[in-house]
Amino acid sequence: LFSFTFGYILYHKFFNTQISYTFIIPAIILAVISFADDVKSISPAFRLVFHFIAAYIAVFLLPDSRFSFFEIFPLYVDRTLAMIMLIYFFNIYNFMDGLDGMT
Repeated sequence: LFSFTFGYILYHKFFNTQISYTFIIPAIILAVISFADDVKSISPAFRLVFHFIAAYIAVFLLPDSRFSFFEIFPLYVDRTLAMIMLIYFFNIYNFMDGLDGMT
């Protein structure tokens, strides 16, 4: 919750937007699937589908003028790489969350 709030504040400070669904919708998806996984074990493939959906929403809700890799790649490559990186970080955090005291 703290990291979401901190990220949300930083996003608004640097990008000057009033309401950003770029963070809210994926965060809710990840919170729901993570809570469900804590209550009852969910298969990794099922969780990965929801990680993909959250990353897709987060990346494709960004304005077209926002590049993740400083316009090095075309927009479609930029968004694809950003999505892969987000899924990677979701899974790293999910892995560390299962290790006591790591996160």
